[in-house]
Amino acid sequence: MKKLFLITTLYLFSSISWSQECVEGDCQDGSGVYEWADGSRYISQFKNGNPYGEAKIIMANGDEVVGEWIEDHFYSHGEKTYSDGKYIGDFKDNNRHGQGTYTWFDGNKYIGAWKDDKRDGLGICMGKNPIMHIPCEWKDGIPARNNFD
Repeated sequence: MKKLFLITTLYLFSSISWSQECVEGDCQDGSGVYEWADGSRYISQFKNGNPYGEAKIIMANGDEVVGEWIEDHFYSHGEKTYSDGKYIGDFKDNNRHGQGTYTWFDGNKYIGAWKDDKRDGLGICMGKNPIMHIPCEWKDGIPARNNFD
């Protein structure tokens, strides 16, 4: 039974490593394009086989992320396009985190604090008319108070 478990575990881990590859350039120590099994692509620099520096990531769903990789974590200031709008601001571990602006394609906008990919803290909520804006407060993506009184 232990032998079967070991063989199954080795097979699973080995199949994970086969599901991603360098498809262009030098993904060990240079510029390259790395592609994951789901179709997501990392385009930029590699050092010792790890992504680093300024980078562009194109997710399988078409979302694009531009920013900086340091020690296998994507963070700093960047931008990401979603299906309903665009975020420009701070990231931590591939999530919106810190200060940023989300602009929906219909013209509405939120400028303020983010935590773990959710609006969290104080911000400004703006409608399509940029003259119309109000302070708003969020906690874990939920209005902390009625922001539209």
